[in-house]
Amino acid sequence: MKRLIWAAFLALLPAWPVSAMASDYFIVGVGRIQASCGTLQFTLESSSSSGIRITRLNAGSGITGRVPMPLFQLELRDDSGERHTLTSDKGWQKASIRKTDAYSCLLKLSRQLPSTGRELSVAVNIRIMDSEDDEPGIAFTWADCKVPAGWTLERTILLPLHFGPPSEGTYFFYPYCSGMLCEPAKKSIESMIAYPQGFGASMGWYALYGKDGGLYFAAHDPGATFKHLYMKTTPGAGMEMWFDYPTTTPVGGQSQPAPANIILAPLKGDWFDG
Repeated sequence: MKRLIWAAFLALLPAWPVSAMASDYFIVGVGRIQASCGTLQFTLESSSSSGIRITRLNAGSGITGRVPMPLFQLELRDDSGERHTLTSDKGWQKASIRKTDAYSCLLKLSRQLPSTGRELSVAVNIRIMDSEDDEPGIAFTWADCKVPAGWTLERTILLPLHFGPPSEGTYFFYPYCSGMLCEPAKKSIESMIAYPQGFGASMGWYALYGKDGGLYFAAHDPGATFKHLYMKTTPGAGMEMWFDYPTTTPVGGQSQPAPANIILAPLKGDWFDG
């Protein structure tokens, strides 16, 4: 039997009680996605009047997302040269979640760009990884991004993660050179490193973990598309981490962000198991 159990709801319903289900599940409902995979707990909600946001991200060992947080961030430049930062959780006129097959769903958003009547539309695939070829987890992939002519899409960040202060005994692995390990409750770090690059990042993933589980956060990118890995730890304040992809908009206003799968998965063990 598959470890992840699907249920689809066609009308607004109260939340399904977790105690009534297996420990691993995936629910696609009206305006909501809920996933449980080992120690990883994830909820995403949509609103047609604002957009899509992450409302729960827990990964064991007291690793808790600072929610709500956006699903993605885009940086664009308009035809006058002015730059605009847009996030998934503010200012969208349309937002929807649709189940596409047994283990996937498609998120679509659209909005008018500032000071214009022109429309920007974005689509993101979410897929549950649960097969002989995949470790359990959740994969997020850009499906489409249509930017109107005259505008340029310059950067895309899918899953800009923010966490509350980790407890002592929590460890953070980041792939600077051959890899670095620290206790974020005790050490401040802020860095943006390039990948692939000889003196930058040697790998495209992070690990955050403690004795009761943890989080594997990665860019599964077979083409090794150029990217920056950003991380920041501040004792007593929290953590931030993401993958930052520079991009450009082809002539005609069509754009396709980097095709990497951004992965969230429960981590058992330590950084070596990542």
